Amino acid sequence: MSTISFNPTLTTNISGGFVLSTEGYVQGVFLDDPSMRTQLEGGQVGSGVSQPLWGGLAVALNVQAVGANAQGSTVVPATSAGTIDGWTLFNQGMAGIITPSSTVPLYAAGASINFARNGSLLRIAVAVENTTILNALASAAANVALYWDPTNLCITNSSSSNYALPSNTQLLALSATSKTVTYSGGNATWNATGPAAIIRI
Repeated sequence: MSTISFNPTLTTNISGGFVLSTEGYVQGVFLDDPSMRTQLEGGQVGSGVSQPLWGGLAVALNVQAVGANAQGSTVVPATSAGTIDGWTLFNQGMAGIITPSSTVPLYAAGASINFARNGSLLRIAVAVENTTILNALASAAANVALYWDPTNLCITNSSSSNYALPSNTQLLALSATSKTVTYSGGNATWNATGPAAIIRI
């Protein structure tokens, strides 16, 4: 009797189906988790915010003024360690503005924007300052001290002129080939090879 030789438990993939460009994260997006999806909230970019916001930024969340006829918190950039209340997110965002020269959704003053509060336990992707910092954080403990750089709008491991992230923030993963945001001259574009981290907030 003839037989067919094969391995019934072999795991393989289509040639070229998994390449370097498919690895990494997208800044400002939280990782899918059915038990955490209800932690996503919506608010409104504060009227005094001069530079548009995008996903993956540390922000302060303020109570709307009485009679403002708006739902959700007022979202403004964090101005100190004590004002980092949460992080902006692209997930389910509908009000971001995209143009041919600005391919990242931007949220100007008055626009609706989504966010997650610290303590929500969501895992979100945020930009890391550079690959040197990324490599320095490799193999670090999950509770390593992290800081928000308010100038370059990314996380770093240096406390110099930066804001300490809440102590319950955990570093979970790193990637040197993620999509991060570059903002210049009023336009925001994607950097497809940017350093990024997954943090639990």
